[in-house]
Amino acid sequence: MRVGLGQPGPAGVVSEDPVIRRDALRKLAALPESERVAYVPELIARVKGPWQERARVRLAFAKIGPAAVPRLTSLAGDADEADRLFAAQTLAMIRPVAPSTLRLIKASLQDRSNGVRFVAAESLASLGLEDDEMRKVLQSLGGGIVEITDPKRITAVLGDLDSDDPRRRSDAAQVLLSLPHYWPGMDAACIRALKRPSAKVREAAKLILQVWFTESAQDALLDYEIAEAARKKAAARIARRERTGAHTLDEIEAVIPPDFDSEYPFKPAGEVEIRGYDGTSVLAIVYTGRERNDRLRVWERAGNEYFFITEKTAGDSSSHLAVESFRYGGKRYLHTTELQEGTGNFHKDELCRVEAGGLTKLSTPKGLPFELGPGEGVLKGFAETFRDDKLTFRFGIWKPGDANCCPSGGIVDGTYKIAGNALVFDTWKRAF
Repeated sequence: MRVGLGQPGPAGVVSEDPVIRRDALRKLAALPESERVAYVPELIARVKGPWQERARVRLAFAKIGPAAVPRLTSLAGDADEADRLFAAQTLAMIRPVAPSTLRLIKASLQDRSNGVRFVAAESLASLGLEDDEMRKVLQSLGGGIVEITDPKRITAVLGDLDSDDPRRRSDAAQVLLSLPHYWPGMDAACIRALKRPSAKVREAAKLILQVWFTESAQDALLDYEIAEAARKKAAARIARRERTGAHTLDEIEAVIPPDFDSEYPFKPAGEVEIRGYDGTSVLAIVYTGRERNDRLRVWERAGNEYFFITEKTAGDSSSHLAVESFRYGGKRYLHTTELQEGTGNFHKDELCRVEAGGLTKLSTPKGLPFELGPGEGVLKGFAETFRDDKLTFRFGIWKPGDANCCPSGGIVDGTYKIAGNALVFDTWKRAF
C-alpha cells in the first residue's frame, strides 16, 4: 500500500519540518521509478495548494525524475500563471533535459506574463545555455545577466569565496551579489560557501542559489535550512549559559570568540561601571568586531561576581553603540547611544537609572518642545549632552530653500529634566 502525503516516508516532502522533508525526499529518490511516478498525481495536487507547499514540492519532482515530465508539461500550458511559472522552474531541475522540454521552456520566454518569462529565462540560465532572448529577458526584467567585460574578475571572486582567509571570503561575499548569477561554477562555489562559519557569506550564497533551478542547489538550500536551525538552537543554549549563574570580571571582559554568525571575535571597546544611590553596582561593556554589529552587555556586580542584566545589539553595521554615566538629582544613570554614521545627529538613546539590583528605564520625549511654522523642519536631528545635573539639547530649524549646511530658521538650545521615570523637555530658546 502506498503511503499517503500526510504520513511519514516519501509523503513528508511537504512537511514544515526541514529534517522530515529531507528524509522523505531521500526515501522518495531511493524508490524504483515505477513507485516514484505513482506519487505524481498527489504532488500535482499540492501544486494547487498554499504557496509554501508549492515551493517545497518542487524538489520532489526532481527526485522522481523524467517520469514526472508529462504532467509538468501540461501545467506549462495552464491558464493559471502560477502553474506555468512552477512548470518553468521545475522542468529545468529534471535532468537530463529532453529537447522537447527545452523547447517548451524557451517558448515560455514569450509568455504573456513577465513573471513566467523571467522564470523561464532563469531556468535556461541554470541549465548553462546561451540564448539571446534569455539574456534580453534577464536584462530587461531583473538584471540577472550583465555583459562580461572582465571574466577574470568573476573567477577571482569565486576563488576568494573558497579561500582559507576569512577576510578574503568576506570581501568576496560583498561583491558576489553584484556579479552575473549564472556564471559557470558559481553554483558549486556557493554550495560550498553555505557551510562557512560567516553568516554574511552564507546569506550571500543562499540568495544566489535561490535562483539556480538545479537539484543540487535546492538540496544544498534544504541542508542549509536544517543547519541554520541547528545553529540557532546552539546559540540559544550558549546564550542561556551566559545569562545564568555568576561570572568573574575576567570572563565578562574577555574577547568573545567567533560563533555561528561570524568568523571574527568580539572585543571589548569601552566600558563604564556605575554605583547607584542604593548600592546597586552595574558594569556596562560595549563589544565590537569585524563583520559584527556592536553589542552592549550590562552586568550587576555583587562583590567579585557579575550577573547578566540585559543585552543590546546595534541595528546594522552603520550604527555604533557607546555608553556613559551621569548623575542627576543625587542618582546615577546609564546612557546608551546608538549613533548612525553620517553628517547629522541621528541616534537612538536609552537612559536607565541604576537601582534595585538593576536598571529602571526612562521614557524619552517625543517630537519637539514646540510647534514649528509652515514648511519648517529639523533635518539633522538633535545634538545632546548628558552631564552631571546638566542635560542639554540643540537642533537647527530649516526653512524651504535652505542649503543643507545653513538652517535659516534658527538654532534651538534647551535643557531636559528627569521627572520620575521620564526624561522631559524643561527649558528652550530659539535664536536667529
